[in-house]
Parts: sequence; structure tokens; C-alpha cells
Amino acid sequence: MFLLLLVALASAQIDPQDQTVELKECRNVEVREVLTRLFKLVGVAFSMDESIKGRISVRLPPMRFDTALALVLKSCDLSYRTGCDSTCKSGVYQIIRRESPIGLDGYWTDREAMPSYEPDDFLDGPAPRIEALKTPASELFLKVLGERRETSLGNNRIMRLGGWYVIGFNLDAPVIIDNPARTRRDLLTQITRVAHASLSKGANGVWVVVGPPAKPTSDPGGSGIPAAAGAKLQR
Repeated sequence: MFLLLLVALASAQIDPQDQTVELKECRNVEVREVLTRLFKLVGVAFSMDESIKGRISVRLPPMRFDTALALVLKSCDLSYRTGCDSTCKSGVYQIIRRESPIGLDGYWTDREAMPSYEPDDFLDGPAPRIEALKTPASELFLKVLGERRETSLGNNRIMRLGGWYVIGFNLDAPVIIDNPARTRRDLLTQITRVAHASLSKGANGVWVVVGPPAKPTSDPGGSGIPAAAGAKLQR
């Protein structure tokens, strides 16, 4: 009995941020549901304003809870605060909107749309065939980043799951890609530019796609997605 009590006490003192979690593939799921799944894994409560809504797609490998939370929140331009001390061993996480500078054109000013990356087997591989006719940018990102790829294992050819990713919301406006790309790098650059999104890859190998603000000031009530070379916005 005494030993069981010690084990229970030790478990209760584990910092949730240090716990390892894994988010298996979630496609086009409300961000609240994704966060609910994540917080349940570490047994911690959270609150979020009802006005924060949007569907996201996530596939994460095993990693620390705080890292997974940061990736999901980054994709939606969200942040959090707690009523506890810096270790967050107790208290409720409050999910809030992140304040980001917005330029005169109504778009974020603190992002680089598509950073330059060194030669990469994934980015420089052949692009999947895309026939984007009034297709949401979120679906295009998912098709490229979540693509199942064939690989060799000895003399056998096997299919493996696509990469790790978090695709945020505000990427639902339909777009048209009319300039076929040869590589995934070129295709992702096209989609990122037309969606006015930002795309980055963390050291843990997770791709993070952040969409534009919901209603830019230059286009009241519009989609917030400008057209770019090689792609068109379908209104």
C-alpha cells in the first residue's frame, strides 16, 4: 500500500510539459477537438474562447507535450497563458489569440512565405500530380505534405506514411494551380504564395503551415488570399 502511494505521488508531480505525446493523423478536424485530444494525453485542463474556430490537419511523431502544443498553436496564430507558475505544474491553460503585426495591406508582416532550404530529398523529389480546380489550399498542402511515398527495404518496395505536419486554418478559399511544378519544392512555393501562407520546418522534422488573417483590411469580407504567378484565386 505504501509503495503504491509513493508511485501515485511521483506520478502526480510529473510536469505535463515533460511528458511524451503523439498525435496520430487528424484531417480537417476542429482545432478545439485537436487540443482536447492533446490535453487529455497529459491530463491537463484548458479553456478557449468560443470565437476561436477553424479546422486543421495534424500528424505528429512522439514528442514532448510542450513542443506539440507549440506547433499546433503556431499553425493557428494562437498562444496560451496559465494562472500557475512558470513550470505549469498546475492550473488551466488558457488558449488565446497571438498578437501579430499586420501591414497596411492587411497581411502579416512578420513572416517569410517560403524560406530557402538546402537540397532535400523530399523537397527536390517529383511533385505529385495536382489538378487544383477550386480546391482549398489546405487540401493541396495536405496532398503534398501527407503524401504516401514508396521506398525500398532490401529487395522489397513498400509504402510508408507521409511526413509530419500541422496545417492551420484560414486556408479554405479555393485556388487554381495552372502552372504544373516538377518538384515538391516548386509546388509548395506556388501553393504557399497563392494562399499567402507561411511554411516552415522545425528541427523535429514537422512542417507547419500558417494561414493568413481571416479578414484582411484591404479586402473586407473576402477570402484574404491574393493570387500569384502560376496560381489563381477562385472567388
